[in-house]
Amino acid sequence: MKDNMKILHKIKIYKEEKSVKKVLVKVLDKRRYFVDTSA
Repeated sequence: MKDNMKILHKIKIYKEEKSVKKVLVKVLDKRRYFVDTSA
């Protein structure tokens, strides 16, 4: 049971990291877009 909790915790952290990366990619894409349009 304890191992199960550890695995679930790792999955939760993994999912959160993935969503954070998605947000970062979106922000970076927007920045790149603004740089491209202003250039």
